[in-house]
Amino acid sequence: MFSIQPMKDYVRDLRTSGRIVVVPIVLLVLSLSCGWGPREARVPRPDPTRVPQPTYTHTPLPPTATQVPTDTPILATSTPVPTNTPTAPNTPTPVPSATATPVPPTPTPVPPAATSIPATPTPIPPPPTLTAVPATTPAPAIHFELGTWWKENNCYDLGVYGIIFDAQGNPLEGITVEVIGEEETYSETSDDDGDYDIHLGSLLDHPDDATWYIQLKEGDQIVSEKIEWTTSQDCDDEDEIQVLHLEWKRKS
Repeated sequence: MFSIQPMKDYVRDLRTSGRIVVVPIVLLVLSLSCGWGPREARVPRPDPTRVPQPTYTHTPLPPTATQVPTDTPILATSTPVPTNTPTAPNTPTPVPSATATPVPPTPTPVPPAATSIPATPTPIPPPPTLTAVPATTPAPAIHFELGTWWKENNCYDLGVYGIIFDAQGNPLEGITVEVIGEEETYSETSDDDGDYDIHLGSLLDHPDDATWYIQLKEGDQIVSEKIEWTTSQDCDDEDEIQVLHLEWKRKS
């Protein structure tokens, strides 16, 4: 049979011999690192060349150079303000009084002898000439007179109506009835029946207590008296007038 004992011995011999070989190698390495081996000839290095530094030479300042003075306190250069000199009180200056200068007497002239001048008679103005003043407009010729009349209350309208007769009592055509108000004038001509009817507007178209005038005209000539009357907005009072009825008759 194969025995493992010789193999173990062989291995042990190899380990021992290996240790013997390793030791000389270690010693060789140490001798080389420590310089024990043969040394090479070393060439000495030359010393570095030193460059001489320049020598500092102290140059004195020239005689014209002005040395900087040490700190000297600077004196104030401001001009001192003069103190206020007291002003002397106002001394009145004497004013010389005026000296009266004598005025030489002025000779008084002697008037010449008075010469009598005859008085000039003042002419008497002639009496003023009397100028004839034209007579005022002559009073209208009254050809018609007011006959029957009455008033009516009306809460809507204001107006005047009636009829015109000739001297015989017949209806008269072509007579103009003119109503003059405070702001406006109304007129109408009687028809062939002698009737006229003038509407003055509604009750509120005119102020309360408005004054009116009515007259007759034949052509351009006034032929009746001027009748005055007043309208009122109070249509409930029987004494007030809103509508007026007038009948006219020519005088014989």
